[in-house]
Amino acid sequence: MIRLLFSLRRACVTPAYSFTMTVLTALGFVFIYLPVYAQSASHDSRASHNDHSGSGLGSNLGSNHGSISGFVRERGNGEALSGITLTATRQNTAGASVVRSVQTNKFGRYVFSGLPVGTYQIIVWGVGFTKTSFNVALGQDSAAALSIGIFVGLSVTLSIALERRTVALREITVESEALAQPPSISAVTLTAETVKQLPAIGGEHDIFRALQLMPGVKTSSELSSGLNVRGGSSDQNLVLLDGASVYNPYHLGGFLSIFNTDAVSDIRFFKGAFPAEYGGRLSSVLDLTMREGAKDRVKGSGYVSLVDAKALVEGPIGEQATFLVSGRRMYLDALMNLFDRDGSAPRYNFYDVNAKINYTFSDRDRLFVSAYGSADHLFPPQQVAGKLLNDEYDMNWSNLTANLRWLHVVSPELLTQWSLIATGYAFGFNAGLTGSLSPNSAGLQTSTAIQDITLRGEAYWLPNQDHTVKVGVDATRRSLRSVIDNQAVSALDIKTITPTQTMEAAVYAQDEVAVSPTLSATLGARLTYFGGTNSLYAEPRLSLMYKPSEALSLYASYGVMRQFSHLVSQLTTIAPNDVWFPASEALQPEASSQYIAGASLPLWENNLLLSVETYYKTMSNIYEFRDDAQFLVGTPAATQLTKGTGTGYGVEILLQKKSGNLSGWAGYTLSWAERLFPELNGGKAFAPRYDKRHDITVALTYHLNDTWEFGASWTYQSGQPITLPTAAYSLAVLPSSYTGSSPYYPASLNGVFPLYDYTERNAWRLPAYHRLDVSATHHYSWFGLPFHVSLNVYNAYNRANAHFWWLEGIFSRSVIRQISLFPILPTVGIGFTF
Repeated sequence: MIRLLFSLRRACVTPAYSFTMTVLTALGFVFIYLPVYAQSASHDSRASHNDHSGSGLGSNLGSNHGSISGFVRERGNGEALSGITLTATRQNTAGASVVRSVQTNKFGRYVFSGLPVGTYQIIVWGVGFTKTSFNVALGQDSAAALSIGIFVGLSVTLSIALERRTVALREITVESEALAQPPSISAVTLTAETVKQLPAIGGEHDIFRALQLMPGVKTSSELSSGLNVRGGSSDQNLVLLDGASVYNPYHLGGFLSIFNTDAVSDIRFFKGAFPAEYGGRLSSVLDLTMREGAKDRVKGSGYVSLVDAKALVEGPIGEQATFLVSGRRMYLDALMNLFDRDGSAPRYNFYDVNAKINYTFSDRDRLFVSAYGSADHLFPPQQVAGKLLNDEYDMNWSNLTANLRWLHVVSPELLTQWSLIATGYAFGFNAGLTGSLSPNSAGLQTSTAIQDITLRGEAYWLPNQDHTVKVGVDATRRSLRSVIDNQAVSALDIKTITPTQTMEAAVYAQDEVAVSPTLSATLGARLTYFGGTNSLYAEPRLSLMYKPSEALSLYASYGVMRQFSHLVSQLTTIAPNDVWFPASEALQPEASSQYIAGASLPLWENNLLLSVETYYKTMSNIYEFRDDAQFLVGTPAATQLTKGTGTGYGVEILLQKKSGNLSGWAGYTLSWAERLFPELNGGKAFAPRYDKRHDITVALTYHLNDTWEFGASWTYQSGQPITLPTAAYSLAVLPSSYTGSSPYYPASLNGVFPLYDYTERNAWRLPAYHRLDVSATHHYSWFGLPFHVSLNVYNAYNRANAHFWWLEGIFSRSVIRQISLFPILPTVGIGFTF
C-alpha cells in the first residue's frame, strides 16, 4: 500500500503519459494485492469450486466461517438480474431469524461472506419473479446432505435461475420481517418492463421520458427528451451504454432518446451522490446495461408503429456463447413521399443498432463484446412542384460505441473487470444558398467530431460482511475536431480545422462500510489528471445512512464533481451551433459541490415507500456566450464566452408502490435554479429555461389480467422562464440631402428599423404546463405466436400548452401570441415475439 501511495504522489508531477502508466501500474499492484490479501485473510482454504453441482466442498472444514456466492439469472434467456434480494435465515430456539440480506449488483452477482458455519435457508425474490429458496449447510461435508438437496461445503457457489411471473408479486416477508433493502441515496433503478408499461409518444417507449417523471428531473421544453437534473443543464449528464460514453443520446433533435428499450436490461440513474466510479459530469449519471442474449434458443421480437419499426433477434452460439442484435428505423421520410405529393416538406429519418456477444470461458471468466451505432439525417425535398430548389441544407449526427470487456471471478469475495472502449460522435451541418453545395457555392458548413479511446480496470472486493470495496482506474485519450467554412459573408470567408487531443486519467477507491448495526457509510474519492490544464483534481465523496428503527432510514451525502468538456449553445442563431470543446487553461473545468439529506419510511404494511430528499448544489466555471458575441462563423472561441456560476436547491418527495396489480409512483418537487454571470443580465442572477418552481408527476400501471394492462402518467409544472421585449422603438434612416438644420420627421415607416428593449433575462413566465397520457395494451396469440397491440394517447384532454410566446404588432397595439406543439395524439402499434 505504501508503494501505491508513493506512485500517486509521483504522478502529481509527471506528464500525461507517465501519469497514465503510473496509475495503471498502481492498479495492477492493487489487483494483485487484493487477491493475496483476500486469500490470507479468509478462513477458507477450499480445494474445489463446483458451479455445476451448486457447491464447493471445502477441505478446511475446521474453519468457523464460510461464504455463499454466485450469479442470479433469468430462467430461459440467462440474463443477469440486478437488484434481486437474497436473504439468509437460520433456525434457532425462537424460530427462523434473518441473518443477513444482500442484493445482486449490475452483473447479477451476490456474495454472503464471513457467515458462521451452520445450516441456512437462502430465500431469493424480486418483483416480477417467482420466489425460491435453497438450503445450504456451511462447514459440512455430507453425501447424505447432498442427496436430499442441501448444498454443502465451506465455500458454496450457488448459481440461481429465477422464473419470471406475468403478475407482480406482493411484498414477501420472513417471520414478519420486511426484506426491503435500505434506499440508495438519490438513485433510481428502473427495468425495461417498467418503461414499456408507461404511455409512449407514437408507441415508442422512451427511457429518458420515463426518467422525466421522477422528482428533480425536468426538461427545457415539451419537444425535448433531454434531462435537466437538479438545476443542471443536459450536457452535464453522464450517459453510459455498457460503460461507453454517449455524447448526444437523442433522436429527432431531442424528441426521443437513441436507446432501444428492448435491448436494455438494467437502468440505473443517479441524481446525485455519485459513486466514486463515475466522473466527468456534474449533474447526473445514467448507466445502461445491454442485454446479453438468450441461452435457451434463438428467438426474437418485433414492433411496428405509425412512424417507426424495430426488431430484435437473440440466441445461443454453441454452448458457451450468446448473441443479441436489435435495430430500429424511423420511416417518416418514406411516409412523406406518400402524403407530400409536391415534395415541399423536409425529409427526416433515423436508425439505431445494438449488438452484443457474451462468451463464457469458464465458471470464473466471461468475455463481452458490445457495439452500438445510430444516425439521424435531416435533408430537404429534392424538388418542389417539379422545380429544383434554390436553397439546400443537410444536417446529420451520429454515435458509435464499442466495448471489449473481460469479467473475472478471482474468488467468491473478489471480482475484476477490464474494458477497452471506443466512442465516436459526429455532427455536421451544410447550408448552400445557390442550389449547390460545391466549393464554389455560397453557404455555411460546420462540423464537430469527438473520438474517445478508454482503458478501464475495476475490482469489487467483499472481504467480510461489513465492507464492500471498489477500486479502479481509467484513462481516456480524447480527440476533438471542429471545421467551419463560411462562404456567405466574404469578410468572414475562412476555413479552420482545430484538432485538439487531451488525456484524462483517473483512479478511484470506495468502501461501503457498516460502522454499526444502525450506521453505515460510503467513503470514496476520485483523483483525476487532465492534460488540458496539466493538473490533478480531487473529488471526495461521502454518504451516511442511519437507521434508528427497522423502518426509518435517515441519510446524508456530500460530493465534488468535475467536468472536463464544455457544450455551449447559441440559441439566437438559425444554424445549429452546439459545439463540444475541451477545458483548457483559459476555460477551466466545470466544478460542482453537492449536499443531500433525506429520509425514507415504508408505509401501509410495507406496500408503499415514502422518501423525502433535500439538496443544494453549487456550480462554477460555467460558460455562456456574451450578449455581443459574433457567431456568424459557428465555432466558439474563448473571447466569445463569459464565465459564471450556478446554484440549484430544492425538496423532492416520492411515494412508490412496487408490488401488486397496481404499481407506480407519485412525486413532487419544489426547486430553484439560478445562473450568475457578471457580464450578463447586468450582473444580476437569472433563471435558466428549465427552472420550474413546482413539479408534480404521477405514473401508474395496472395489470387487469394476463391479457390486459393499462398505463397513465400526469405531469404538472410551473411555467418556464422566457425573455420578452417590453418596448419597441425606431431609428430613422436620414436621406442624404438632410443637413441637420431642422428636425426630421419621416413620412412613413419605410426606412425605419425597429429596435427592442428587453426585460431582464428570463424575467417572464409561461403559463403552467400539465398533460395526461394514457395507454392500453392487449396481449393475444395469432398464428401460434404471442402478439400485443397497444393504444397510446398523448395529451388525452387536449391541453394547449404554451411552447413559446411572441409579440405581434410592433408599432401598433402589441398582442402576445402563443405557439402550442402537440394536441391530443392517439397512436397504435403492434408487436410480436417468436
